[in-house]
Amino acid sequence: MTLYQKMGFKENPFSRFSAEEEVEYLKYIFYEPKYYSTIFQDLLNNNSRYVFGERGSGKSALMFRLIEDLAEDENSLIVLIDNYADFVGKGNHLYLKYLLFLIRKITKTLIQDLLIKGKGVNSLNQIEREKLSFIIKNFFATISRQEFERFQENIGKKMYNDVINPLVNNILSGAVTLTSDFVSKSLGLPNQGGAKFYKEYIPLIQENTEKINLGEIQENGALEILEDLLNLIVKLDYKTTTLFLDKIDEQPEIASKIDEEVRILLPLLKNNQLILNKKFAFVFILWSKVKKELNSEGVRFDKIKPIDVNWAEYDLVDIMKKRIIYFSNGNTTLESIFQDKSHISMLANLANKSPRDFLHLMSNIYDQQSNINSNSSLFSNQAVSQGIIHFLKNYDFYSLYPAQKGTKQDIRGIISKLKNIGKTEFKVKDVMKVLKLEHQAGSSHIKIMKNYGVVREKEDTPGMEKEYIVSDPKIAFIIKNNIPID
Repeated sequence: MTLYQKMGFKENPFSRFSAEEEVEYLKYIFYEPKYYSTIFQDLLNNNSRYVFGERGSGKSALMFRLIEDLAEDENSLIVLIDNYADFVGKGNHLYLKYLLFLIRKITKTLIQDLLIKGKGVNSLNQIEREKLSFIIKNFFATISRQEFERFQENIGKKMYNDVINPLVNNILSGAVTLTSDFVSKSLGLPNQGGAKFYKEYIPLIQENTEKINLGEIQENGALEILEDLLNLIVKLDYKTTTLFLDKIDEQPEIASKIDEEVRILLPLLKNNQLILNKKFAFVFILWSKVKKELNSEGVRFDKIKPIDVNWAEYDLVDIMKKRIIYFSNGNTTLESIFQDKSHISMLANLANKSPRDFLHLMSNIYDQQSNINSNSSLFSNQAVSQGIIHFLKNYDFYSLYPAQKGTKQDIRGIISKLKNIGKTEFKVKDVMKVLKLEHQAGSSHIKIMKNYGVVREKEDTPGMEKEYIVSDPKIAFIIKNNIPID
């Protein structure tokens, strides 16, 4: 019998760390924050929202739960955007690129959604049909049958309550790929048309043109086509259209480069006219580290209310309790798997508002317990101690504390200096003494630490020499216990 079975679990509850891996049972373990109903109602009214959070705070879990709840209504169109390769390293005309990109993404999702749900186009008049045909011919990227079937499986079955159009199989019976012509024919749209409506915006276009050179489209033309597409979606009886933009900070070329992420986001986020359009809603899932930079560049957070995904220690404990209940079918409690129950609050403190860090801690403890005694039905004190050390030694501090502009010091160097100081509360003179620095240089080091968010000034020392405290419990634990980090 495995360790997780000894503990009363149907499988290891600490082996998956991302919402993407847990989407099949997310609704059972999702811990609903107090603001959830508010943001959900906002999206039902096509109101855009910013969602900020640190990595591992549960932004993607929140997004998937919103998608699942929105999808309960068949008249919701949901567009998920998580690839931004089109914008990396391309500094010119980014706003126009966004407009064309959004038209392509919305069109592709709309077509697949129409086919899966069996929604016809009978509600469109002749002019609207011609416009839709034109948009499909010019903005619908050919997709393979396999890709469509994956969309049907992942979105249709899981997020549309198994309401799958039985005609889809007939439509696809002889198709290897879905081309724009195939789609238009399947929907009963005219073979050509629509070009005449955009002559004003695309100077070289001819009325009988079917395919256009997208390089000829200017911003006003792209905006007109996007607006027409949104109007068509409304006419097709969709009540809400929601665009989720996630994982921009995980784009390989962007990684933890805050400046690059801000550069890519600005052309879209500064266009309030587009974001406040009531025919659709954006949900921007963003890393907390970019919020200050975006605001300093003129992004208006007073017009669109930002939501900060943040958790108290008791929230983290309740999140873990819900996971324990699900994986044990309600037969095991969080308290029952610890030799010392006080370790639960200690772990929640170390996780520092991050559900993912709490889960990683539990996973490390589980692995250590497996090595120590896999026949145990709980986590021993030894397993907890070794699991914490293993977690901290291998922690990816770079993902939490990206490089700062104007300094060559990185987070590992800062932690090393703090370990040398050997205190979690210190003054400038402590930095000067240990690092052998003059007062100005010591103060500069502390300023860098503050900018990284690693230390903060204590508030209860008015009129006295300033004192600083390490604000990250993980780093404080490393200092107090002199833990080496890899």
